[in-house]
Amino acid sequence: MKRLVKELGSQNPDSMFHAMAELAKMTCNNLRNTYILSLVEALLDRGLGDSDPSASAGASVALNSVLKVKGGYLPNHVPHILGEPEDVSNANVPWWHQISAGTCHTSS
Repeated sequence: MKRLVKELGSQNPDSMFHAMAELAKMTCNNLRNTYILSLVEALLDRGLGDSDPSASAGASVALNSVLKVKGGYLPNHVPHILGEPEDVSNANVPWWHQISAGTCHTSS
């Protein structure tokens, strides 16, 4: 852990990237699936919008890692994440089936 803290404080972008990615993976592996949506929302709302370029870049790396590791738990939450109203008629139907059935709707 001390190595990660040291790398996060580094001015080397590659070191910071690898440390943040490793920290995000560790977080995901120890985080209950019920908290994944909250973490993604926080990274999107607060992390990516941070005025400090290093902070928003770190949030971007963390978000990428979270989606790679735990993204499989989020498909039913995509409309919520995107800020779209949820269509309950298709809530339990995967999007790829909705497209083939012609029931997948996107907002314009």
